[in-house]
Amino acid sequence: MKKIINFFKGITLAVVSSLILLCVIEIIFRTIILPEESNEDDCYTFLKGIEWGAAVRFDFKGVVEGFGYVEYTTQIDGFRHFGKIDTKKIKLLVLGDSFTECSMISDGETYYDYLGKKFDEIELFVYGCGGYSNIQEYIILDKCIDIIKPDLILWQFCSNDPYENNLELNKIIDMHHHHLRRPYIEKNKIIYKYSAINNFFLEKLVRNLFFAKWIFIKLNYYRASNNKIYDSDDLIKRYPEKFKNSFKTTEMILKKIIKRAGLVPIIAFSVDRDTWLDKHFENVCSKLKIPFIPGIPEIITKAKNSGLIIDGSSAKDYHWNKKGHEIAGKKITNFFKTNPQFLKKITR
Repeated sequence: MKKIINFFKGITLAVVSSLILLCVIEIIFRTIILPEESNEDDCYTFLKGIEWGAAVRFDFKGVVEGFGYVEYTTQIDGFRHFGKIDTKKIKLLVLGDSFTECSMISDGETYYDYLGKKFDEIELFVYGCGGYSNIQEYIILDKCIDIIKPDLILWQFCSNDPYENNLELNKIIDMHHHHLRRPYIEKNKIIYKYSAINNFFLEKLVRNLFFAKWIFIKLNYYRASNNKIYDSDDLIKRYPEKFKNSFKTTEMILKKIIKRAGLVPIIAFSVDRDTWLDKHFENVCSKLKIPFIPGIPEIITKAKNSGLIIDGSSAKDYHWNKKGHEIAGKKITNFFKTNPQFLKKITR
């Protein structure tokens, strides 16, 4: 009997000790390793409702492989630009993913900086974040539109948007942000899911424990860096219905964006155009009466084919470099020069 009592005492002591140790580890992760605010070594932060976002008031000076020396800063709430709310100028809100975040481009050298320099009457408000889907960009819009009260919205698309908008496709296509929970839209409601987790218990563990989240992040970064990068043209042949559904989802999100924008005009453009995507963004924007700036992927490709270095491909990073941003900035500027009716204040 005494042996049984000692056995259960040992088990109890081991369980209690383990729980204390886990609590200590969790406290360390919450306060030091993964605090709610960003730190100097990470240009992202965890954000409630969006899951991750651009770090707040981040300041980086250093060499980025493939791009050279970079001076990159963010402002309030992770905005790359956050102008004066009470300005008399035309308030332009620019939203997008990593091509708008452009953490590898110095302040003053992005496509929207080029636009801002050409039009003195514009006050810039810019938010972009790597790996963002259109629904995450919509959530940013929803959070800031009543504060900024923009007169115009410039929306940046990328060819990975349709499958980042769709949970089923996100499970198939191995992306670097699989380790993070992402918002999706289902039956016109926003839900939150890990595309790389199908286990309910594991999802709860990763959601609620910072040290579990950290381990999960590290494992998935390793998995993503060692796995095959799938070709979208091959995938669309294998999963035509899933891609078709992703296009429907993207259109549904755009309808929500239009509704939330209200009287504020939206202008859209895409940074690239994969073969499988064709003119999906142009077509859906045309259907929803969103003016679309055409030709940016084509002019970027033409510049690259002529021998110009327009991205960081030497380091296997295909985001635009300073020259790429200048080319895109000129194209967008020309659109507004020929369509000045969009550059005006809104009467509210």
